[in-house]
Amino acid sequence: MGVPEACKYLGIQNRTLYKLINDGEIRKVGRVIRLRREDVDDFLDDHVIEPGTLSHLIPPYPPRMGTDRPDG
Repeated sequence: MGVPEACKYLGIQNRTLYKLINDGEIRKVGRVIRLRREDVDDFLDDHVIEPGTLSHLIPPYPPRMGTDRPDG
């Protein structure tokens, strides 16, 4: 697949795809950038976020109004 198709498939911008290719995260084929769908799918498989690993990004709920009163 070409750059536009790969970007649409991954939901990223050209610049991000070029960085991934430059960093060796996704392999390109040939002088003109072509990507094998298997390589793109492997990249996606390697970057799956496991459930329960993002709790550090979830802000705590604000305290409820009135819960700090002694009579509840």
